[in-house]
Amino acid sequence: MKIIPEKLSAELIERGDVKKYTLYSNEHNLHSIDDLVIIAMLELSPGAKIKLHEHLSDNEVYFIVDTHEYLYCGKGGAHSLENKTNNVMRVISVKGKNSQPFIDIIASSSIF
Repeated sequence: MKIIPEKLSAELIERGDVKKYTLYSNEHNLHSIDDLVIIAMLELSPGAKIKLHEHLSDNEVYFIVDTHEYLYCGKGGAHSLENKTNNVMRVISVKGKNSQPFIDIIASSSIF
């Protein structure tokens, strides 16, 4: 199966090119919107920046693949993300209201 990249919403990008590859989404099998979880890989070109934005109703964790670092933004929080390197930055994003089990699985995997 080939995953086609999507452009990240223009209102989220401050500069550069950001591609989104959705790896998992349960949006078609929901019992409640509270159960929505999206796992995606983002690729930020050198110098690219995702604008400061709020997460009013969900949580998001970014796992930065090359550096093994992570950024957690809880409900009500705000964050941005900038690639200050000369290489493409790859980030795994886990987003949802009840995403903790997915976050735990990814955080304990051999990727990181």
